[in-house]
Amino acid sequence: MSEGGPKDPGGGDTRRALRGAVVAFQVDGLDYATRSGWSVTVTGLTQVVTDGPKLARARVDGPMPWAPGVKEHLICIPIDMVTGRWLGVRNPAAGNQPNLAQAVGSRL
Repeated sequence: MSEGGPKDPGGGDTRRALRGAVVAFQVDGLDYATRSGWSVTVTGLTQVVTDGPKLARARVDGPMPWAPGVKEHLICIPIDMVTGRWLGVRNPAAGNQPNLAQAVGSRL
């Protein structure tokens, strides 16, 4: 898919996603005070959500689109691979040990 996701409703990127494209989703976090951060990327095969209860739950629990307009499809990415890295000096006394699972979970 193009950087930033589908650009136009029904466009080429959307059609590929609806057919089960391999995609990646990256989440980053930075702490300027400790000069540290992390980056996690998940990769998987797109799936269109068509199950009524899952669609209803998604409308309540998110994800919330940033871009305006009607959203005709909900596409999920079942995770096949997770990669990540911690940037900076690890110092348990300073409390800057990474908790990537908690950090990523709060952003997905």
